[in-house]
Amino acid sequence: MNSIVFSAIVALLSHCFFSTLFLLYIKKDVPKYLWLLFIVVPIPFLGTLLGGAFGYDNIIIRILFSAASFFLVGPLLFFYCKSILCKQIKKSTVLLHSIPFLLFSVLLINFAPPPAPFGDNEFVSQILQASNKARLPKHFLTTCIALSNICYSVLIIQLIKRSKLKVKEFYSVSNYSVTLQWLQWLAVFFVLLAITSFVEKAYPGNEISIPYVKQLGPLSSLFFVFFLSAFGFQQNVLSELYVEKLPEEKAIIKTREVNEVILQKEEKNFNALEVKIEEYMIKEQAFLNENLRLSDVSKAMGVSTNELSFFINSTYQKNFYKYVNDYRIAHACKLLKDKSYSKYTIVAIGFESGFNSKSTFNQVFKEQINQTPSAYRKME
Repeated sequence: MNSIVFSAIVALLSHCFFSTLFLLYIKKDVPKYLWLLFIVVPIPFLGTLLGGAFGYDNIIIRILFSAASFFLVGPLLFFYCKSILCKQIKKSTVLLHSIPFLLFSVLLINFAPPPAPFGDNEFVSQILQASNKARLPKHFLTTCIALSNICYSVLIIQLIKRSKLKVKEFYSVSNYSVTLQWLQWLAVFFVLLAITSFVEKAYPGNEISIPYVKQLGPLSSLFFVFFLSAFGFQQNVLSELYVEKLPEEKAIIKTREVNEVILQKEEKNFNALEVKIEEYMIKEQAFLNENLRLSDVSKAMGVSTNELSFFINSTYQKNFYKYVNDYRIAHACKLLKDKSYSKYTIVAIGFESGFNSKSTFNQVFKEQINQTPSAYRKME
């Protein structure tokens, strides 16, 4: 069996396996764009099997299993990221991002299809020779796909970076499902996916010069789906950011209205809320809850999340993330000096103080105390 066709079969079976695994453990509130990603990614592999291995070449095959589907992966990944961050996605925006896919779908119907996604092979060559259709310029499609991948990777990374400060207004935890660091790494890998695809198509040599060069496409795509399924089914929508679904103008107006209402309240109400929240944090030790969210505190205080967020920012000049972690660090310092906790490891102290990871504990501790927890414990 041709090695390229064999790679296509293995890739398809692997896609089916991870998709099934994903469906078994999927969360109910998963954005629809993640579902679509699992459907779209294997399409070119089916096109390779039907066109390359079995010699099928008609308009239906060209439309359903076209290499143009590569131009859907970037937009779907971008919309998935926006869905997690509760960003509004307009129908006009979806249509705009679908234009490259639509253009190349029409283009590939009228031109002899390139052997996507695995490079030239004898099966596809026979089809191209028998076809009277013109061929696209060499590397044209591959270059366009690579540029599309790079553009959407940049968009995803920028979107996540812009949302980091907003996330800290609502969450006290800093793990991969809140910071979306895994999606940033996936975006970087998405660029590598484009590079491997380009090398696979553009490399003038053969497999003797670079062993298994033609298998770069299916392997990189396989790792992409594995990474997406491994983290995607665990990822929750950051529902605390739901306010971001409002149009920007309305969000600004709403924020101003909330600010004005709070500023108009009597000073004693500010003092009452300050006393109440400090009592909640100190006596009830709410900060020990590693998943403490702004909405949890706002419910306990009997105020809205917007009011509480504004109150914390204006009164303490810090966001919710830092406000809660200050209590955690103070508690950690107390435990590090407590002789009854001398046998506790640094990691255990961090967990006892409300942190959910060693790296976050060390980072926050050093930022506030200017030394590591270990060095602080050794101080007399």
